[in-house]
Amino acid sequence: MFWLENIADIESDKSTVFIQFVKKQPMIRIHFKEEDIEALRYERFHNPSARVQQKMEVLYLKSKGLPHNEICRICEISKTTLIAYLKEYKQGGISKLKEGTKYKGRTKQVKGTTLGFSSHAHRSQAREPKHQFV
Repeated sequence: MFWLENIADIESDKSTVFIQFVKKQPMIRIHFKEEDIEALRYERFHNPSARVQQKMEVLYLKSKGLPHNEICRICEISKTTLIAYLKEYKQGGISKLKEGTKYKGRTKQVKGTTLGFSSHAHRSQAREPKHQFV
C-alpha cells in the first residue's frame, strides 16, 4: 500500500500534476530491557569491532527513543542499514549483533605472469655487474 507522505510531494507543472508516492514501512517497535540498554551503552565503545560498535550505537539511540531519520543522520547510515540492524537485534538480541558481518569482501585473484618476482630476482642476482670498481 502506498501513502502520500505530505502535501509538499505534490508538484504542478501547468496542466500536469505529479504526485510522488512513498512506500511507508510499518514502524519497527522494540522493547529494550534495562540490562540490554546497559550492554549497548558499554559495547558501543568497548567492542573491538568498529562495525559492531556502530550497530550498538544505532540500537542504543533507538532505545533512547530517537526517530529513525535522526539515527541515520547521526550514525551516517542508510535507512536500509538501520532496518537491517533493528531486524538483527529482534532476531537474536545483542549476541546476534556481535556476530561477524555476512559480507567478507571480494576475493582478489592474482593473474599469472610469465615472469614472476622470484624468477626475476633470481635472474638479476646471476648477472655480472656492469661496472667493477677497483
